Amino acid sequence: MSNMLRIATAAVAALAIVTAVGATAAATNEAVSTLSGQVVSVDAKAGTILVKVDAGQGQSKDLSFSVTADTKIMLKGTEPMPLASVHAGDKVTVNSKAANGKNVALSIGVEPKAA
Repeated sequence: MSNMLRIATAAVAALAIVTAVGATAAATNEAVSTLSGQVVSVDAKAGTILVKVDAGQGQSKDLSFSVTADTKIMLKGTEPMPLASVHAGDKVTVNSKAANGKNVALSIGVEPKAA
């Protein structure tokens, strides 16, 4: 499969996940945020992921997300993966909502760091 076809397939799969998450949130009147950044750390046992995101004006900030059993974690948009397989340095796109003062990840798209 050519790289262009793989990228297109991954993009379509990621769009399907984002659309499904957005539709679910819209049905329950929840605001969904989408942020991209680089993983700083993962605590699979605690169910958290810390992501460095762009805060604008050349600044960045670290945001913590709670990962639940309902969180969909996808490698390159097509392959489900466990939180324990996400590593510092991986690039991620997180769809989340605020709940009880925490950022709860609804879905996480993972692009592993280059070897």
